[in-house]
Amino acid sequence: MADALRDLQELTAVLRVECPWDREQTERTIVPHTAEEAYEVAEAALAGDPAKLRDELGDLLFQVFFLSRLLDERGEGDLDAVARGVHEKLVRRHPHVFGEAEARTPARVRERWERIKAEQEGREGV
Repeated sequence: MADALRDLQELTAVLRVECPWDREQTERTIVPHTAEEAYEVAEAALAGDPAKLRDELGDLLFQVFFLSRLLDERGEGDLDAVARGVHEKLVRRHPHVFGEAEARTPARVRERWERIKAEQEGREGV
C-alpha cells in the first residue's frame, strides 16, 4: 500500500508541473471537482457497487493529494501534515478507544464525538 500512495504522490507532483490544466488549479478552482467526487463516492457507496466505490474513492483520494500538494507548494503543510492532523483528531475524538472514557453504544460514541468536536472547534451546537 505504501508504494501505491507514494506513486500517487509522485504522479500528483508531475501533473502539477507538466499538465497545463493541473498547473493552473488553485483551492478555489478545484473545489467543485472535489465536491463532485465526494458526491460520487456517496452514490457508489449507497449503490452497493464495490468496483464503482473503489474507482470513486481513487478520484477523491487524488483530490486530497492534489490539495495537499497546493499547501506544500506554499509551505503551509503537506500530505504528511494532513495525515498526522487527522490521526491526532481521531485519537482525540475516540477517548473510549484510546483513553479512559466509556462509550458502549454507537449513540454514546456519537454524543461524545459531537461534544468533543464542539469543544475543540469552539462551537456551541453541531
